[in-house]
Amino acid sequence: MFPLKTSAPKRARRVAASALLVALALTVAPAAHSGSLLGGTVGAVLDVTTGLIAALPIKVPGLAIPAKTRATIDGAVGGVVQCGRVRVVVPPGAFYGKADVSVYVPDGTTLACDLSISPASANGFAVPVRLEMDASGANVEGGLVAGYFDPVLGKWTRVTASYEDTRTRTVRASLWHFSKYGAIPGRAGW
Repeated sequence: MFPLKTSAPKRARRVAASALLVALALTVAPAAHSGSLLGGTVGAVLDVTTGLIAALPIKVPGLAIPAKTRATIDGAVGGVVQCGRVRVVVPPGAFYGKADVSVYVPDGTTLACDLSISPASANGFAVPVRLEMDASGANVEGGLVAGYFDPVLGKWTRVTASYEDTRTRTVRASLWHFSKYGAIPGRAGW
């Protein structure tokens, strides 16, 4: 008989890591989900660039109250809609005609928002709309980028064209459509 080769230390490390992730999911997720006004879109993420675990969306100083701002914007002219720490800049030519742009921030202590436009036919832009989130006071190391909540996958996914201006602590993203967005841990180009 041949001696059995095992990698017990490797296997033990994998089991321990899996147990830690399960424990974190059971500890962080229920507490975070209980107060979510974005329909259960809060969770936890492991930032592979820093190894840190962060609750999503990112917490910032502020009042835990919902806010909503709406403005009618002429697509040929463009405009700005701001609600708390979230600012949406619509450039001229982003859509045709006039539309109501809404920014809903469910909790002033998180960097998350639900962006919508009416009529729905305007939700697909010819020129990207800029999303800006003021992340001053956020206690996250390793940088932030914008993410959107993918309801099919049930998780936050990075917006490709996003980055954090580390000088002003502002997360910026170029958006081709409106959805649920938030700041998530990450670095531009990763």
